[in-house]
This record gives sequence, C-alpha cells and structure tokens, in this order.
Amino acid sequence: MDILDSSVILKYERVGLLQWIPLQEIAEERWLFDAKTFPTITFQSRNIKGTPESFTMEGDLTIHGQKKSVKLEGKYLGAVTDGYGNRKIALYAKGKLSRKDFGLKWSKMVEVGPVVGDEVTIELKIQASKAK
Repeated sequence: MDILDSSVILKYERVGLLQWIPLQEIAEERWLFDAKTFPTITFQSRNIKGTPESFTMEGDLTIHGQKKSVKLEGKYLGAVTDGYGNRKIALYAKGKLSRKDFGLKWSKMVEVGPVVGDEVTIELKIQASKAK
C-alpha cells in the first residue's frame, strides 16, 4: 500500500467531543461551537507529498461551516495484518491552525489571559486499510 498515492476522508461527529458536563453543554452553545447547528468536523486530503517517513498532507478542513485549506505533517508508523487477514497501516499527522479562521471567535479574559486560546493543534492517529 503506497501512502503517497492514498487519500484520507475524515468525518467526526462533535456530539461526543466533550463528554463531561458542563463542557458538553458549553460546546453546544451558539457563542462557542454551536455543535447543534454544525455537528460535524470533516477533513478531505487533496495530496500527500514526501516520503512515508516524513510527509505533508494537504486538504480541506471544515469546522463550524467554514472550509479552509490546511497542511498536516505526518509519518508512517508501520503495518500489520489483522486477525481477519486484512492489511492495515498506521499513520500519525499533526498541524496547527487558528480557531478564528473557522469563525470560532468567542473569548473571555481573566487575570491570567484568555480562557480559550486561538491556536488549535490537530492530531490524527490513523489506522487505514485499502479501500474495497
């Protein structure tokens, strides 16, 4: 399986993003995530360049109804054959973005600074198999 000729499609339902109360209720509020109106986060890669040991994955990330181009740096972690005979690979990719680029502008100041920072780190731990 050649990861440089692959693509990634990710759809994450935010309903379970924050499992404990009151954080889940806060995430659903219009002034923060508005998760009831925008329940999913999606990513679709456009290309993967580099080597399996060090690659850049470019794609479109949609959060809060806003689609932006992002770059994630990644690496191939290895391959195994599962108990059903399917070949699986493991990848790791990471990138940073500004939450304000996605319309997430809420902020509240306290003595030590903002309650919610602008920079968000995206980490993907991917287990993948060849499409059937």
